[in-house]
Amino acid sequence: MAERTTKRERREAAKLARLEAQRRARRRRALRTWGIPLAVVAAIGAVAFLTTRGGGDPAPVGEVEVSGPPRSAPFEAGETFPAFSAPELGGGRASWSPGPPSLIAIWAPWCPSCRAEMPVIDRLAEEFPGIEMVTVATAADDRPGPSITEFVEDGGISLPVALDDEDGTLARAMGIRGFPTLYFVDAEGVVLAAAEGQVEEGALREALREMLRAS
Repeated sequence: MAERTTKRERREAAKLARLEAQRRARRRRALRTWGIPLAVVAAIGAVAFLTTRGGGDPAPVGEVEVSGPPRSAPFEAGETFPAFSAPELGGGRASWSPGPPSLIAIWAPWCPSCRAEMPVIDRLAEEFPGIEMVTVATAADDRPGPSITEFVEDGGISLPVALDDEDGTLARAMGIRGFPTLYFVDAEGVVLAAAEGQVEEGALREALREMLRAS
């Protein structure tokens, strides 16, 4: 004989169904809304293209963990961003997984646009405490330039820096084609928007505001 549900259980089930429907509706609205900021978050300046491998102050191969496979193109809106963990510059581990809305910035120390962009992101981290900001340094050996440590010290960067390994494991899993690459990710790990190249500070600030409004 089939087990009968109580009225309370049916109410709870209906409540959960409503909450799930609301969550899905918020995600759809967020993706529709981000159609405009996606145009606003336009890259300015030249994008420096990834050519060989990760390096600089690299993490040893085997010490970087990422939940997704390598890909040939950046993530698009609506796709799920991979969780990752890697050695952090200065010691310890830097990691990211779904939680608060996040801005994930991937950069190379020889990239002129990165040298302009990263201090801006560092400043905005104080202005937007509700958004987690994580940076990933990779590809330092691709071209001549400062080491990752020198880049951070010269730019006064205080944000955590995850170190990619010599094989560029994180860069490949994140579909990086050029620097900087920025991913705007919601609390559930869904990509809202991406930008390749330097983003003007005003546009970046507006994109972060839009992220909070959509969360």
